[in-house]
Amino acid sequence: SLRAARRDTPSGAVLYRVPLEVGAGRDARSLLVNVAVAPLQLGDRELAGWIVVVADITERANLEEQLRLSEKMAAIGLLAAGVAHEVNNPAAYVLVNLKTCHDHLAVLRERNPALTADERALIDEMGEMLVDNVRGVERIVSIVHALRAYARTDPDEIEEVLRASPVTRD
Repeated sequence: SLRAARRDTPSGAVLYRVPLEVGAGRDARSLLVNVAVAPLQLGDRELAGWIVVVADITERANLEEQLRLSEKMAAIGLLAAGVAHEVNNPAAYVLVNLKTCHDHLAVLRERNPALTADERALIDEMGEMLVDNVRGVERIVSIVHALRAYARTDPDEIEEVLRASPVTRD
């Protein structure tokens, strides 16, 4: 596992990012640390020992993960807003057209007293189908409104949050 965590540097130092368990029992906790190891050389390039620096980066790694999750959630919100917008426009005119067709069908039925019973039944059935379609599109519209409410994210606000984040500024 150390080989996978190893990062060589040009100066001969090696950097590892490794999990570290500290404490015991109820006091045990997991840390994520960077360990840098560099040769300590004397003036004549003779190896005198090693310099080891250990830095706890647990909090920073947690903040980076939170930022990644926030960015994913923001992206999902933007996607939801885009989908809602794209679905809402055609749903609106489909809904208006269905209601208009239903109204026109009712007018045709009323203005044609010579219709047979079968023709009236057919027109009534078509009217019921149009009402069902209107309910279906209204359901789609309510889902779209729920998506838009979920995605109440302004892209400018997201950019502002990302610019202000200490993790993205470093």
